[in-house]
Amino acid sequence: MCPPRRFGGTLFPAPRRSTVVAFGFVRNTACRTSTSTRHTSGGVVSTVIVTGGAGFIGSNLADALIADGHTVHVVDDLSHGTREKVPADAVFHQVDIRDQAAMAALTRDADPDVVFHLAAQADVRRAIEDPAFDAAVNVAGTLNVLEAARAVGAKVVFASTGGAGYGEYEGLDVPTPESAQTRPLSHYGMSKMAAEGYCGLYERLYGMHTVVLRLGN
Repeated sequence: MCPPRRFGGTLFPAPRRSTVVAFGFVRNTACRTSTSTRHTSGGVVSTVIVTGGAGFIGSNLADALIADGHTVHVVDDLSHGTREKVPADAVFHQVDIRDQAAMAALTRDADPDVVFHLAAQADVRRAIEDPAFDAAVNVAGTLNVLEAARAVGAKVVFASTGGAGYGEYEGLDVPTPESAQTRPLSHYGMSKMAAEGYCGLYERLYGMHTVVLRLGN
């Protein structure tokens, strides 16, 4: 295992399994270092990709990362988000995450330290009406993001779901621990849990550092 590196005053080792909820980042690419690394008062300056960066959460995340001195690439197909929400200082790519070649190319060119993956099909009713589309975005699209990130040695922070993953609330502790069993009751919840599973698989097979955030409403 490569030694831990420091970011934002906190040490983040490279774990061997997917981490749920907590997150931090600094790239581990064969423990390489660069003499050209820039620093801010908060830590190492990184290059990041934010998929879904034209949406509410993604655009605010991009704003915060830029304010902290990071180089930010926003990826969004604008099917729900708007171009106006993308920070002016971000590099914008109008790309659908289902486009494997486009995702691979832009990730290779950006060479990010971390990919924040927020792009998703999040309409539960649309998922019921068209489960194949839901899976194409949330499962196959996530695989495209993981493959692109793996090719450049980037870490991935994946925005999953909270309630849709746990399903029935009866018998669950409140607040609900990450160790609680997931029982998705919808196509959307199932596709998000499948994407979580792939994040864990890429940790185990390839040693990638992936982080899953189960965001609640």
